[in-house]
Amino acid sequence: MENNQDFEKDQEEFTQQELEQEILWMRALLELEEKEIPLPESLRSEHLLEKIRDAAAEEPKAEKAPVPDTAPRTKNKGKVLFFKLASCAACLALVVFGWRQISMEGSMITQSAAGAAPAASSASAAPAAAETADTAADAAPLESLQMAEAEAPAVPKAAVELPDQPSAADYSEVYGAVSEIYEKRHAPRKSADYRSSVTEMAVEEDAVMFAAPKANPATAGGGAYDAGVSSTNVQVDGIDEADIVKTDGIYLYHYRFDQQTGGAEVAIIAANGLKLLSTIQLPDYTDAELYVSGDRLILVQTASEDRVRALLGAIKQQPLDSGAADFSDVIIPDYIEPSEEEEAELIDMVETVVYDLSDRKNPRETASFQQDGVYVSSRLSGNTLYLVTNKDLYRFTPDGGVSPLARYLPIMGENGKASALEAGDILLPPYRENLNYAVVSALNLESEKRETKAVLGMAEQIMMSADALFLTASLPAEGENAFWWDRTDTGVTRFVVTGGTLGYLSSGRVPGLVDSQFALDEYNGNLRIATTSRNAEGESVNNLFVYNQKMEKIGGVEDLAPGERIYSARFLGNTAYLVTYRQTDPLFVIDLSNPKKPVVKGELKIPGFSEYLHPIDEDTLLGFGRNTVVTQWGDSSEDGLKLSLFDVSNPSDPKEISSYLLGNAGSSSDALDNHKAFLYDPQRKLAGFPATIRTASGARVGEPWSGDRTVTFSGYLLVKVNEDGFELYGTLPSEGGDPAEGFQRSDPANAIERGVYIGNTFYTIASGRIRAYSLDGLEPLGELVYRSSQP
Repeated sequence: MENNQDFEKDQEEFTQQELEQEILWMRALLELEEKEIPLPESLRSEHLLEKIRDAAAEEPKAEKAPVPDTAPRTKNKGKVLFFKLASCAACLALVVFGWRQISMEGSMITQSAAGAAPAASSASAAPAAAETADTAADAAPLESLQMAEAEAPAVPKAAVELPDQPSAADYSEVYGAVSEIYEKRHAPRKSADYRSSVTEMAVEEDAVMFAAPKANPATAGGGAYDAGVSSTNVQVDGIDEADIVKTDGIYLYHYRFDQQTGGAEVAIIAANGLKLLSTIQLPDYTDAELYVSGDRLILVQTASEDRVRALLGAIKQQPLDSGAADFSDVIIPDYIEPSEEEEAELIDMVETVVYDLSDRKNPRETASFQQDGVYVSSRLSGNTLYLVTNKDLYRFTPDGGVSPLARYLPIMGENGKASALEAGDILLPPYRENLNYAVVSALNLESEKRETKAVLGMAEQIMMSADALFLTASLPAEGENAFWWDRTDTGVTRFVVTGGTLGYLSSGRVPGLVDSQFALDEYNGNLRIATTSRNAEGESVNNLFVYNQKMEKIGGVEDLAPGERIYSARFLGNTAYLVTYRQTDPLFVIDLSNPKKPVVKGELKIPGFSEYLHPIDEDTLLGFGRNTVVTQWGDSSEDGLKLSLFDVSNPSDPKEISSYLLGNAGSSSDALDNHKAFLYDPQRKLAGFPATIRTASGARVGEPWSGDRTVTFSGYLLVKVNEDGFELYGTLPSEGGDPAEGFQRSDPANAIERGVYIGNTFYTIASGRIRAYSLDGLEPLGELVYRSSQP
């Protein structure tokens, strides 16, 4: 008892001393802040410090009651006073730094935890609400502090100061820039010296990386164990990509296109029992992809001809002088001026339509946005959708100062109204050598407000991280003797996207061409990019460069694997993996821990090549591609599909643990060209992908394409990935009966395009039907056949 009383006395003396020290410290802090930023009278140091003294003085004295030997109440009393003092200091800090944030001027993009975090799903919101209600009484003493924190401006986690934007001053400057590219492209050449382009480097659909699926409380206990819910195979975890099928663990959302009728729709299906709840009918021949975010469905589709005509019909048609200062009220919607006999040609537009899914049986359209150009790609980060389209200007011709605006300006539509993008939103960065625009929009799904920029000369593919959006485009070779179609370099434009914003940061020219979006990666603010270029002798070589935020090269390794080109790339932290190919499959392991001096640590050469790389764990990579054989003429030829398992635990000595061959020449899989068709279940360690397997008979040695190649399987394959290799887990055919009658282009309704899982149930998705299987033994559980596909 005596020890406890002494402890309490010491604590009171300690608290009083500490209080005075803390007040002196905070006074000095506030005086320093006031020198930099004038504060309102009510927020000045003397007023705030007086409140802190009052709070300490109001601390109730401990009653002289019996106290146990352990004296927990006395210790807690000291903690309460400490936490109150800390709370006051926290409020003080919020006021100071919040006021500083309000007072800041200039173009700044800031990131806060609230702005970067995705919205919680309805499934997880309910438990959270219940927990909040249960703890309301305990939280009451902190109510005033929570209100102060909620009202105070967020302190930024990071800030990037944007440079002066290369925006056009007016439309005449845009016209001049477009005309300059046109004249350059069509200028006569001084020499017919044709330098061949790297034609085999044609851009393919993105190839590789998978974000592990997250567990969903809606599926807990649904199978033998909680196996979670699959998600779209994306490049960067947390940055969603559009696909033809999505699931939230309760429903399936399926865009389907009937090639026989030309009809298109989005089906909403209750996963348990495969019950069709509703459909969203789309115009015939509409291509689309979709996202699902809570109770929203976001559809990205080609705008119908009727929609485009309706938008452009309301716009004034009047030829404009290119030197006019203000074209904001008049637009010519036609690319060409039609004769009396012919109809005006319409522009290409992409449409984003947002639906309310509060009632899955009756989805309701809430907003629509149209964007000039053809679809390039899109991303969903938190509540912001980023959409990139390509507006081609191939019909543009200088006409002596008079030109319809739609020939060289992006046209935007919103909820039935159309207008030209303002000149200040058109960016004219360096290296603008392509006669097109990348039109980029950031659409806030909460406010339904859209911000749009257009970049002249940049529009091929995109890569997005949590902080940056990169646009790439192949550039013509430099020099007066080079033809515009001779592509040798890549132009890169970088935007800041922190907190749902869209701010231009930098542009640059990178030597060589990129294979896909996976050749780019952003890490610690730096861009890492892998390219294939040509050396002075005209031989292809491969490179990896590192650029800072200003697109200044700070490091790189060059001239890798002469005579080959990059087929796949994968960046994992400070390590890059590159696969090149001509006859064998060199896997390069590159150390990027020092971005100024990347180092090739190891190299592995094996037959075949991987077009897809996926991390199994920190020491293991999975490669999916094609097997190759050496022909009788000494070159190589494809001969079936191949899975490879790489041990990369020792970067200096990568090894192929095992390989698994599937079929012979002519075998194919959509996952080779489209990473979204590949699935990996990290809990069961199952890889899945659609495939058509052809088996050769009568082929001559060294001639894999000779003889007969018969379809022996068509459908979906599940392969177990063990520590020491692969084993076939199961085959899910596209249709029963003869495998040769399963997947054929004449029967597209049965072609399996995707596989998804919810708990212990696996679903195969085809345009005409969805099937459900138990993952324990792959026993059939049910089937949904769409009416248009029924016999």
